Amino acid sequence: MTQRSDTSFIHSEWQITVHENGEVPAGPDWRNEMRTLLPRLETPEEIIKHDHRSEVGKIHIGEVCYIVKKFTLQHSWVWFKLTSLFFPTLGEIAAKNGAALSESGVRTPRPSLLLQRSDKGMVNGSWLVYRYLKGDELKPSDVG
Repeated sequence: MTQRSDTSFIHSEWQITVHENGEVPAGPDWRNEMRTLLPRLETPEEIIKHDHRSEVGKIHIGEVCYIVKKFTLQHSWVWFKLTSLFFPTLGEIAAKNGAALSESGVRTPRPSLLLQRSDKGMVNGSWLVYRYLKGDELKPSDVG
């Protein structure tokens, strides 16, 4: 498998980092999908989880299902916005950890896309998009 390095681009006020590694099937042309994707991130087709830390939902692009994670702490807490000037954001940390786990052989979804919106250098919106990975749902009793 040929590893593709991450690529970044800017769409309106969003800084977008593409993490896909070129495995078949390849993801969409994210640059061209942004106009239609951004509104869909706000209202995913199905909400899987919603709490004070994040909102997780599903969207479909073509025949591929993606998971969208909105870091609500990054959107609403001034402290997280301020620390984004000096430290990695929640989205950057989650993307790095997901990629590292996937590369080490742990069966976990690999990040496809990280979108971050900033104002005056502070990140005030952060989304992580990755492919849906079918498997057994973990229950609290599964954890040792």
